[in-house]
Amino acid sequence: MNLAKITAVVVFGFGISAGNVFAADYANLSYSKPTDLIASTGNLYWTSYSEPDDVLGGPSVASIWRAGNNSKPGGERLLYSESSNGYKPFGNIVYANLGAWYGYFIANDQSSPLNKTSTIKRIPLAGGSATTIATLSRFVGNRSLRTDEEYLYWVDEDGVRRMPIGGGSIQTLATTTAGHHLELGTNFAYYSDGNVIRRVLKSGSATNVVASSPEPISALFIYPISGGTRIFWGSEGGGVYSRDVGSTLTRTYKATTTGYRTTSVGFDGTRVLWARCTDSGSDCSVGIQSGGETRYNVGVGISRVGFANLQWDATQVFWGSVSGIHKYVH
Repeated sequence: MNLAKITAVVVFGFGISAGNVFAADYANLSYSKPTDLIASTGNLYWTSYSEPDDVLGGPSVASIWRAGNNSKPGGERLLYSESSNGYKPFGNIVYANLGAWYGYFIANDQSSPLNKTSTIKRIPLAGGSATTIATLSRFVGNRSLRTDEEYLYWVDEDGVRRMPIGGGSIQTLATTTAGHHLELGTNFAYYSDGNVIRRVLKSGSATNVVASSPEPISALFIYPISGGTRIFWGSEGGGVYSRDVGSTLTRTYKATTTGYRTTSVGFDGTRVLWARCTDSGSDCSVGIQSGGETRYNVGVGISRVGFANLQWDATQVFWGSVSGIHKYVH
């Protein structure tokens, strides 16, 4: 496998230095800066946050948006927002069909650094007011929230939890202070725990390690394969890897690079996808690999491609940056 070979390169950037060559083989879907982005059939949903203006005054605003996969800037629809004089950003968002489509999201209050709190709220994806589903005892921030349409699962500062999707008792599935990323399989929940990936039965059980990484894990995705599950992950060193559960073979798609970290990783059934940034976030890129070689490296120079902001379908890749939401068609 020749990981260094690039057979086709599409490069575009925002705020990059003069002299760099870039082509407009992408589309801007929105100029709204996402804090989390998810894709459904035909639509994108995302959270955003604008901080208070210390000069002109005015509150901070946390918002939830929707746009079509082929939308253009200005075509997005605001579904819900909250204004505050404090620091209250939204975190991850997921959706579920319970007879009608709903979005579930983390609402954080970080106004007091010593007393940060989180709640889980629900909104109709057709638009409407929010309902608080749970007030949490531990802070979530930008850690993962996931659902299987029966339960909500999330990672907080002390562990991995689940709760019936309509609210109710919260069950602790695992305890960890190093958890961040979470993905759901048919029977198991998979989560990052420092340099390892663990899994636990979704109903609760002892945890076990299913993969280990040379650097702390910074992105996670799982994909069902014949007879099992393939785990993809990115690392704080900018690496991209996969391993099948039960195997000892680790595949390397992108080697560790000093000064980089992988922020998102995925697999569309054919292509391995990732986003990675310099530690400062000043230079980020989206990589797409198929057939054992890096075929594209799109998005060089896009600042701060964020946590879990890489989304895709069979023909397109979507991601967010400080410049907005972008799309690349294979």
